Amino acid sequence: MEQRSLLASAVGMGVGVGLGLASARWAKPAHAADGGSGAGAGAAEVEAELRRLVVDGRDSEVTFDEFHHRHCYLSEQTKEVLISAAFVHLKQADLSKHIRNLSAASRAILLSGPTEAYLQSLAKALSHYYKARLLLLDVTDFSLRIQSKYGGSSKALVQNQSASETTFGRVSDFIGSFAMFPKKDEPRESLRRQTSSADSRARGSDVASNDPLLRKNASMPSDMSDVASQCSVHSARRASSWSFDEKVLIQSLYKVMISVAESDPIILYIRDVDHFLHRSQRIYSMFQKMLAKLSGQVLILGSRLLNSDAEYSDVDDRVSTLFPYHVDIKPPQEEIHLNGWKTQMEEDARKIQIQDNRNHIVEVLSANDLDCDDLSSICQADTMVLSNYIEEIIVSAVSYHLVHTNDPEYKNGKLLLSSKSLSHGLSIFQETGLGGKDTLKLEANEVFMMMV
Repeated sequence: MEQRSLLASAVGMGVGVGLGLASARWAKPAHAADGGSGAGAGAAEVEAELRRLVVDGRDSEVTFDEFHHRHCYLSEQTKEVLISAAFVHLKQADLSKHIRNLSAASRAILLSGPTEAYLQSLAKALSHYYKARLLLLDVTDFSLRIQSKYGGSSKALVQNQSASETTFGRVSDFIGSFAMFPKKDEPRESLRRQTSSADSRARGSDVASNDPLLRKNASMPSDMSDVASQCSVHSARRASSWSFDEKVLIQSLYKVMISVAESDPIILYIRDVDHFLHRSQRIYSMFQKMLAKLSGQVLILGSRLLNSDAEYSDVDDRVSTLFPYHVDIKPPQEEIHLNGWKTQMEEDARKIQIQDNRNHIVEVLSANDLDCDDLSSICQADTMVLSNYIEEIIVSAVSYHLVHTNDPEYKNGKLLLSSKSLSHGLSIFQETGLGGKDTLKLEANEVFMMMV
């Protein structure tokens, strides 16, 4: 009897929410796209936003001399390897005819290490050392900023169902869980973050001689599996689409770098470059052509996070073709530095993961023509659970928001949800037990313990 009552409630909720969403869309005024036309960003806008990301390395708070205060440890070998590899490109020394066939003379350097924060700090310290400009590019974050500022069709982000179709699908799945009706076998698009990393792809093995002078990789001998196993949990692969065309991004990057390099040396840092290059054959080819065309005071750094079982020399062949010189960051061998270094790496990974969780929530909201301006007001523990279950939570959040908002606000054509509505959707999701209440509590408690 209770099951039948619950089923009836579920059907009523689904129909009500579905009709409510549809009505809200139909009733959306022509001027609903407050804060922008929602037409999306063109090439000029993308280039302008990239220029805004360029900073003066001389203003960086991270320097090689003070590096240990921020990250506990930096080996002298890593420092010297980076400085020497960057010299020929950022100082334009006339050495090209002597070193043109050496991988260490490459304009593109692959940085492999335990956390993104550590690798970005190396880029900042290097830009400070050479008084160079620095462009830190996290393409996923950049795409979400472009989408938020300039709007555009959500289809540019993902191929997804309409909000009303999503509502119906969620309730259908909920009903199907009672095994009273057959469940559709059709696969549905999902924006849940994939945790599989580059290890899911076959990689080329460039294992060279043990002689450090002959090795392709510039690294320090040591094992970092303990730290990597802790940090890999927080380095989820961020599978996402962009709010601009790939060609627009590459062309804009080229224009910005060439323009800046006319007066100052510039370092371009690309987060998660292996994922960036494997995004499509098109972007790989365009990036390859851009590298061949680049000239002047330009250096490119690509980051690569290591998994607990990753080999330092085990880099994908396609990545190695464009980034032939590898600098691997490994933990200190001295016990006096090791414990502090591990603790700092874990803290770095947690900070990056917090932002990645928020980005994923924004991405799913945007795909459903939704936005939230005060997402940062939600506590870190709830943000993690929201990120993991946002597709299930979003239905209750939208329903609650529309019921309790007389005049819904729109931005760039997207319905603005409040953080209160998202938090309400989360509480409903937890109370129903659809996500496994005990599991959700454990997740929240885990994050809380990590943050204290």
